[in-house]
Amino acid sequence: MLIIKNIFIISFYLYIVLAVNPPYGRLSVKNGQLTGANGQAVQLRGISLWFSQWLTQWYSPEAVKAIKCFYNGNVVRAAIGTCCSGYLENPSAAIKAAIAVADAAIANGIYFLIDFHDVANEKCTNDAEFKKFTNSAIQFFTTILNKYKGSPNMLLELWNEPNPICPWSKLKEYYNAVLPVIRKLDPNVVTILGTPYQSTGPSTEVINNPVSGTNLIYNRIWYTLHFYTVTDTNHIQQQKQMVLNAMSKGLGVFVTEYGDADVNLPAPLNPSSMKDFWKFMDQNKLSYAKWSLSNKDEVYSLVKPYCTPAQAMQESCLSDSGKLLRDFMKTQNNGITGC
Repeated sequence: MLIIKNIFIISFYLYIVLAVNPPYGRLSVKNGQLTGANGQAVQLRGISLWFSQWLTQWYSPEAVKAIKCFYNGNVVRAAIGTCCSGYLENPSAAIKAAIAVADAAIANGIYFLIDFHDVANEKCTNDAEFKKFTNSAIQFFTTILNKYKGSPNMLLELWNEPNPICPWSKLKEYYNAVLPVIRKLDPNVVTILGTPYQSTGPSTEVINNPVSGTNLIYNRIWYTLHFYTVTDTNHIQQQKQMVLNAMSKGLGVFVTEYGDADVNLPAPLNPSSMKDFWKFMDQNKLSYAKWSLSNKDEVYSLVKPYCTPAQAMQESCLSDSGKLLRDFMKTQNNGITGC
C-alpha cells in the first residue's frame, strides 16, 4: 500500500512539473464569447485528430507537438469514437487514447478538446438504447473528469454529430442528463453541445429554445457548427446566418470540425471557399479545429498516406490541405511559445 501511495505522489508531482500553462489560462464564456482567465476575448485555432479507434497511432505526443509547433495551433481535438470498436465496445482503449492526447497537450501548454465522437449512430428512436447511450456518455465524461477536473487546458464536446432524425427535444434531454454530472465534478469546464442535423449549426429551434437552467449547470457552454466547403453556396450562407443569429442572442458557437473540400467525397480542395470562411470565423472571433491531422487517404487529411506521426512535421509529408492550413495558421497569433 505504501508503495502504491508513493507512486501516486510521484506521478502527481511529475504532472505538476510537466504541466505548462495554456496560452489564455482557464477559459470561460461570456455572452457567447470565449474569454481567457483575464477576461479578454480569445480564440482557439487548432486541429482535430481522426477517429480514435481506427487511427490510434495519431493519438500521440508527436501529433500534438506537430499541432503546436508545425501548425501554430493552440488546441487539439481528440475524436474519441463511440461505435465500431470505439468507447461503447472497448472503453479502456478509448480512454487510453484520450489520456494520451490530454497529457501531451498539457505538457505542450495547449488546450485539449475531448469529443464524444458519435456520428449519427444513435438514432433516438428506442428509449432503452437512448438511455444506454446517455449513460455511456456520463460514464465516459466522469472518467475523464476524475483525472483532469480543474485542468485549465480542458474542454469537452458532448455529442459530435447527432443523427438528423434526432429532434432538438431529444438532444436537450441528453444534455440535461449529462451536464449536471459534469458540473458536479468540474463547475467551470467549457462544454460544447452538438446541434441538430449532424451539427450543421444552431438552428432556429436551438436559438429559440436553448439549453438553459441555473448558472452552475448551464453556463460556460457553446453550440457546435461543422463546416465543409460544399458546392451549395446557399448552405454556407445559411450556416453563416445561423452563427450571426446565435451571437445576437448571446449564444456562442465553436466550429469543432471543418474541412476544405465538399463533405461528399471524392471532392477537390476548395481554397477560395476555405479562405472566405476563415475570414468569417476570425471576424466573429469563432474558435475552430481543422479535420484532420492524419494520413487517411482523403482530401482533408493534412499528411500524405505513406507518412507516420513521427513525420508529421516534415515538409515532404504535407498534403495540399496541410500546406494550405499551415500557411494560414502561421499568420495567426495563437499565443504559442516554447517550440
